[in-house]
Amino acid sequence: CLNTSTRQGLIFIRYTFIRPAGHHSSTDKVGAFCGLNSVSIGAVYAIQFLRLDRVLVLDWDVHRSEGTEQILGQISNEDKEKYRLIDIFAAFGKSSNSTSAPLNCHLIDMFNRNQLAGDDEYLNVFDKNILPDIIQFQPSLILISAGFDAAQCEAERCAQLTPNGYFQTTKKLKELKIPLVFIFEGGYQQKSLIQSIRATFEALFDI
Repeated sequence: CLNTSTRQGLIFIRYTFIRPAGHHSSTDKVGAFCGLNSVSIGAVYAIQFLRLDRVLVLDWDVHRSEGTEQILGQISNEDKEKYRLIDIFAAFGKSSNSTSAPLNCHLIDMFNRNQLAGDDEYLNVFDKNILPDIIQFQPSLILISAGFDAAQCEAERCAQLTPNGYFQTTKKLKELKIPLVFIFEGGYQQKSLIQSIRATFEALFDI
């Protein structure tokens, strides 16, 4: 789905349903419930083959994307400034160790702010921390590791996002007028997953 539309500067949106997920997988091993790290493959492809200037990976899955962090962190110094990872829930269940993260990987400690973050807390952080980071980086493409296991009805109950939270987040991304590619990651409760993905689609396609 990374095609010539990107090279021509057209604003496009793609949503990919890939299973298994991939953001826990690194260069030398697969992670929990994961196969190939599709978002990292897409990021490298976009820079090396589509010749984009900068690619940003936004991970909103509730689990830390240590695989993506490791892969993008090992990019050569010459190209490292072309990539950026923003991991929103980097502190799930443990310290985020953000001081040891690669310079192009920005870890957001949502769980240090509020262990059961709901829409208000989430959107406040998105507006004050994440959007300015994206705008400052000026990416040619945003790849979203779109896990929906931060939803309030998920079994782990480690965050409290509603479908409206995903709707508002997606709307804010769309308003940036930057090409977006969504890669499906976590999300395991069927009813909650359907509601969250539907809200995302409604924001993307003005349904």
